[in-house]
Amino acid sequence: METKEIKEKISHRLEQAKRKIATLINQEMIVLYWNIGKMLKEEIIRARTGGISQDVIVQSISKVLNARYGKLFSTDNLLLMLKAYELYPVIHLFLAEFMGLTWSHVVTLLSIKDRKTRKCYATLCKKHLWDVKTLQMKIKDRICEKDMDNMDLLEGHRITPEDVFADPRVRDLLNL
Repeated sequence: METKEIKEKISHRLEQAKRKIATLINQEMIVLYWNIGKMLKEEIIRARTGGISQDVIVQSISKVLNARYGKLFSTDNLLLMLKAYELYPVIHLFLAEFMGLTWSHVVTLLSIKDRKTRKCYATLCKKHLWDVKTLQMKIKDRICEKDMDNMDLLEGHRITPEDVFADPRVRDLLNL
């Protein structure tokens, strides 16, 4: 076997491994964040009997988690996790819609109020492997709300393992 061929095979295996690692990280992050949202909701419901507001609970939990894990658990991020749970209180529905996407994609999609429109963008995003910037551009262009006959609108930059590892949320979670 020639040296060039071995280098290509090794490079191919490395790229495969990077894609698998990126996929696993994304899967674990979105499941973790959905579960954090669920725990927050349960705590909010429990604490209401004592007259404690949602804001006080989330800020208190954020303060503790930020001290231990960093800015990843800001009040705003915890509220996004809570929103993910509130919009999708059944985990398999949440995963069916968002599995294969990064948390940054999910956050972008959660800003869409209409569930059918959100599902349209999530489906197209997974199908065409859009990165977050492409997704944001497609949302701005309102492609799911327009006539879908023009398939040229569906092209965009694809998600790469480098995109996953460059995501500040991934880097914060893994202390990179």
